[in-house]
Amino acid sequence: MKDGRRGLRRVRVGERIAAISALALLASTFMEWFEAELPSNSALILVNFFARGNAWQSLGAVPWLLLIVALVALGPVVLALRGSSWKPTIPVSAIVAVVGGLATLLVLFRMVFPPDYGAVDHISVVTNVLFGAWLALAAAVGVAYGGYRAMGDEGDSFESIAERLSRQGRVSRARG
Repeated sequence: MKDGRRGLRRVRVGERIAAISALALLASTFMEWFEAELPSNSALILVNFFARGNAWQSLGAVPWLLLIVALVALGPVVLALRGSSWKPTIPVSAIVAVVGGLATLLVLFRMVFPPDYGAVDHISVVTNVLFGAWLALAAAVGVAYGGYRAMGDEGDSFESIAERLSRQGRVSRARG
């Protein structure tokens, strides 16, 4: 039991935020994101057209991308719990911040441009955004923020990472 607590102490606050947000992001893909219905003033109200869908049913490749983002965000926690001392050239927290930002943009794009459910007898179907999509947006923002906060906890910034990569590139070109 003590080893588990010691491992949890190695997990920084930003990494915890990103991990919890990643789990929420993954859970959101199984919740309903959209519903489609005919406008209430339509003459075809008797048709009773109504559909709902979660991310897996409605968005093709998007949930797979969100799954990858969640796994990337959980990576630093797994590394910390295992006591890994691996220090890649680009900090994992920076990667988490970037993929969290990209996931935020992806979810926001899908909310602004939801799936097209077409029309029924030339009457356009209205698509409403549901709680699952809003949770996904908040969770993606949480992943990005958690990664960014973990970068700060490590004393890194995007500028310092770029400078370090630039120096390494100059050194390797000088050797070659």
